[in-house]
Formats: sequence, structure tokens, C-alpha cells
Amino acid sequence: ELKRFSAGVLASFSAGLTRVLNSLVGNAMRFLIGGFVTLLAVFYFLRDGTQWLSRARGVVPLSPRVWDLLIGRFTATLTAVVYGMLFCAAILALLLGVGYKLAGVPLPVFFGVLTFFVAPIPFIGVFLVFGPAVIWLDVVRQDAHAAAGLLVFGLIAIFLVDNILRPAIIGSIARLPVFFMLLAILGGLFAYGPLGIFLGPVLLAVTVAVG
Repeated sequence: ELKRFSAGVLASFSAGLTRVLNSLVGNAMRFLIGGFVTLLAVFYFLRDGTQWLSRARGVVPLSPRVWDLLIGRFTATLTAVVYGMLFCAAILALLLGVGYKLAGVPLPVFFGVLTFFVAPIPFIGVFLVFGPAVIWLDVVRQDAHAAAGLLVFGLIAIFLVDNILRPAIIGSIARLPVFFMLLAILGGLFAYGPLGIFLGPVLLAVTVAVG
């Protein structure tokens, strides 16, 4: 019964992963362009943002006090998002690397490092490495128990890190409520795509500052 249940869970997971990958391939160009533009914009802002803001200060019709408040919240929140993403990617890489090792996936350290680089990609990043590992255990190695164990462990780890730890880290650095930070991240992703993971928290911080 346990083996039949594990096979059913893995079949459902494989079907869902296939649908997600098909959708990803169908929108690959738009997704890649959006992700590239997002990373490029964040990189140049972190490098040259101080100069841009100093020039904009003399153009935007806001009082110095309001301008400093808005820009302070904007910069702090954007920095918090970057640090939160990197820290959570490292945590996921460590946890899933341990899971790969215990489940018997070959080269667990390599796949753990690969997980770190794909983890910042919203929704599907971790599953690009985690999903094939589960399928390999079930299909190639034919070890349904190890595959089911890795599946359950990975889903719990991803849920906790993405939905609890990441908003908590970003919220603590940006000094914003964790629940509203979670809503801002999810809402930003659905509204703006990859760029929304930065825009959502930033817009929330600016709104709170203005209010």
C-alpha cells in the first residue's frame, strides 16, 4: 500500500512538473527577458544607485524630508530583498544537498550548489534540480521510498524557506510585518513577474512610509 501510494504521489508530481515545464517553455523568452532585465536593473542600481538618486533629488518636487524618507525605505527594502534571496538560496541548497545525499542521489554537493544558483528564480527555480532528482530516483533507480522521502522532505523545506523564512528575513531587515511582506512578494510575482519579487516589497515599504 505504501509503495502504491508513493507511486501515485510521484505520478501526480511528475504530471504537475510536466505541465509547469511546458508552460515555462511556452513562455521561456518572455520569462528570460524579464529575469535578465530584473537582474541587470538590480545590479546597476546597487552599483550606481547613489549617483542616480542624488541627481533625481534636485528634479523630483518633494521636500527633502519626504524624499529622504522614501529613498531610505526604498534602498533598505531593496537591499533586504537581495540579502533575503541569497540567504534563503543558501539554506535551500544546504537542506536539499543533505536530502540528495541521504536519498542516494549522485553528486549531492554539485546538485546542492546548482540549487543555490537556481533558487532565486521564482516558483520553478528549485524544481529545475529537485524535480529531476526525484524522478531519477523513482524511474532510473526504481527506489520509490527514497523518491517519496526526498519529495516530502524537499516540499516541506521549500515551503518553509520560501513562505516563512524569506518573508521573515526581508521583513526583519526592512522593518515591515512578515505577513504583509509575504503578501507583497506573492502579489508582486503575480502582477509583475520576476521583477515583482523586488517591486512588491519596495512598493509596500514606500506605501507604509508615505502613510
